[in-house]
Amino acid sequence: MKKNMVVVLTMFTFFLTGCSFTKSFTFNVGTGDKIEISLKTKSGEKYDIFPSAPVKITKDDITVGVIGFCTYEEYVNNISIIRNIEGYTILEEGENNGVAFILFKFENENKIQFGYNALVKNSMTGIVFENNISQESLKEAFEHLTFKNKILIQ
Repeated sequence: MKKNMVVVLTMFTFFLTGCSFTKSFTFNVGTGDKIEISLKTKSGEKYDIFPSAPVKITKDDITVGVIGFCTYEEYVNNISIIRNIEGYTILEEGENNGVAFILFKFENENKIQFGYNALVKNSMTGIVFENNISQESLKEAFEHLTFKNKILIQ
């Protein structure tokens, strides 16, 4: 009876938490780092990652974000542009998913674009993750991603 109860509790926990899936790719970037990008989804979520340059994140077969890599110097320069150039608005700053980031919006008479400018922890590699759909779609996709340097800085 006790064994059956353990099996039932295990199955109940499985159904409550659902299945999760992780798809990861490692990229050798120009900084010398090996950056792993992982996309974690739960059962029923229709996200995917395509590793060809530029890296694309899709939801329901629609591209919701494009990822590019940059050097530490380019990352710092991007921060300066976001903070000082007209048309940019900082929406959020923080640390999550293996990166320190700024979520921003760029707007002019021709377009609106949303993006993350992020630095992968323990690396010299920045990430730029952008879309021109919506802040919500980009943020939701970003929350499914983790970034990690597979080579530790000495």
